[in-house]
Amino acid sequence: MQVLSRRPTDIAFVLVFSLLVSMAIASYVMSDRFAASEETVIHTQEVISLLRGIAAEVSAAENAQRGYVLTGDRTLLIEYDVGLNAIPRHLELLGHLTSDNPRQQDLLSQMKPAVAEMLALMRQSVQLRDSDPSAQSQQADLTNKSAGATAKMLALLSDMEGEQNRLLGQRSIISSAKHHRSLTILASGFLLASLMAVALYLLMSSEVTRRTRAEAEASEKEKRLRLLVNGLRDHAIMQLDLDGRVVTWSLGGQRLFGHRAWEILGEQLSTLFRPGDAEASREQLRAALREGHFNDECVQLRKDGTLFWATLDVTLMRNDAGQASGYALIIRDISERRQQQEEIKQREAQLNAFFSNAPVGLAIVDKDLRFQRINGPFSLFNGRVSQDNVGKELRDVVQHSALQLEPIILDVAKSGQAVINFEVSGPLAATPGTMGWWLKSFFPITREEGVVTQIGIVAQDISALKRAEHRVRGLSARLLQLRDEERRRLARELHDSLGQNLTAVKMNISCLGKDAASLDERRRNALAESMELIDTSLKEVRTISHLLHPPMLDEVGLVPAIRWFVSGFAQRSGIDVELNVPDKLRRLSTDVETAVFRVIQESLTNVHRHSGSSTATINLEADPEHIRLQVIDHGCGIPPHKLSLQQENDTVGVGLMGMRERLRQLGGQLEIESDEGGTEVRVTVPLSGTASTVATS
Repeated sequence: MQVLSRRPTDIAFVLVFSLLVSMAIASYVMSDRFAASEETVIHTQEVISLLRGIAAEVSAAENAQRGYVLTGDRTLLIEYDVGLNAIPRHLELLGHLTSDNPRQQDLLSQMKPAVAEMLALMRQSVQLRDSDPSAQSQQADLTNKSAGATAKMLALLSDMEGEQNRLLGQRSIISSAKHHRSLTILASGFLLASLMAVALYLLMSSEVTRRTRAEAEASEKEKRLRLLVNGLRDHAIMQLDLDGRVVTWSLGGQRLFGHRAWEILGEQLSTLFRPGDAEASREQLRAALREGHFNDECVQLRKDGTLFWATLDVTLMRNDAGQASGYALIIRDISERRQQQEEIKQREAQLNAFFSNAPVGLAIVDKDLRFQRINGPFSLFNGRVSQDNVGKELRDVVQHSALQLEPIILDVAKSGQAVINFEVSGPLAATPGTMGWWLKSFFPITREEGVVTQIGIVAQDISALKRAEHRVRGLSARLLQLRDEERRRLARELHDSLGQNLTAVKMNISCLGKDAASLDERRRNALAESMELIDTSLKEVRTISHLLHPPMLDEVGLVPAIRWFVSGFAQRSGIDVELNVPDKLRRLSTDVETAVFRVIQESLTNVHRHSGSSTATINLEADPEHIRLQVIDHGCGIPPHKLSLQQENDTVGVGLMGMRERLRQLGGQLEIESDEGGTEVRVTVPLSGTASTVATS
């Protein structure tokens, strides 16, 4: 009976024990499954946190890179470098955490090229900022490309986060169900409850450990951020609440403004502005609230009352729910830059004043021959005001000489060598039908690298000088003409009057000589001497008359006159002259024949007086277009310094000065070369318009 009576107890005990054991086993199994489900939930949350961290690192690196490109402040590259190193490492961790999810692995494989492209573009942008800060268009292109790659990557991150959120929802439901089952089982027995408590304790300990580690990591990140912010000593970085009160204050802000943290925290942003600008500071915050970001240049107020110019960059901050939570503010001192801008404006004003008041024409053209700057005197070329000529091409302003000037300007731009005092002429736009003359100089304008970017032009109006020169030349030509006419008159007077008188005297004395036998010896000698003096005088009169103007030059032409003169010169001077002239030469104009004869006459006179040469050579040749003369001696020559001075003064003796002017009137040229071996005189005269009558020698 006892057995029977104990058997139900035993059975009950066994049943209860079995039930408790079963419940314990079930509780253990359910606890284990609950722990596994919680691990999957925590794993999912870690992936979501990692995805958000990567997105934050990408945004931080991109903002730091853009901030560096805009400001050139290298301290911003600290966060940029941290992001560039952390993003690839966290992507690898993300790949490890999502290795069991093919969908996430596929999205990750799409994301990696976008991340690589984005990082490469950011590096290119930083390198371009280092090498060429002024390359704004290239920076804009890189920024657009980087924004596209970033948008693609963030979209993929969003897809992955959405997938993780879906998994988190499913796994949370499963974990919750298992949790409820576990609680039900634990409620069925103390042991099950105890075991569940132990399991929960273990799980909570694990969670607390993980949370403590996460808080430590967050604290370390915050510490690094504070070090970064305080390390930017040229920037005031702060946070404001939505009412515009200062929440955080950096060491850079203390250096810029002079306020310590305890003095400024809780104060309105307007404290950093002049009293009259308080409303402007509030408007800046309102603009940031509307647009999400606001940037401006404004005057800031230090604690000691001094003012300085600064850039103010306000960014609206949002919490995880997307609601506005405050403002991030970065202020940078740009007083030095503003001072440089003011100096540039002053120099620009000085340059404008110089351009406007200069008495000569001044202009600057670019390499496309468009006027970038031009003053009033230069604008007289086309009769417009200077403002109307800015941006116009060269040929629109100086139509009459554009074909001459364009190759010169392009050569200056290519070679970097200046061209000085290039003479041009053309009609005056202000007075049609009137010619003007200008001396123009062209010089390159280069950057520091030596690259020619613009060409400066200086134009000096020499019209009055040229007109005076033309009048002087006309007067000179008239004087030469009058001198030739006077020489002809004197030659005729000497030949016709004095020569005839001497001939008559000679005839009278000859008649007296017939009765010389009745004279004593002294009178006969005086009579004979008188006859010799008269003969000598007649010869001298004839020579002087021919030298003043040889009648042969008018009667038979240039070649016979040259032969007659050279023959007489050789006899009188004892200099052997080699004469090479054409056998036949057509009659030329009187001015040309006279000019060539005078050059030969003066050249041989100089050979006789100065060179000491015993020989001379005259070469004369002619073609239908020109006549060329060459007079050469082998004397001591003209000293180089004296020859240089004579060339600069346009003189080689009084006679040749006149000849040079005479030849200039005819369009001819006179050149002189001399050294210790002798002197050479070369003459070239154009024959257009001369007569064509042929004179034989």
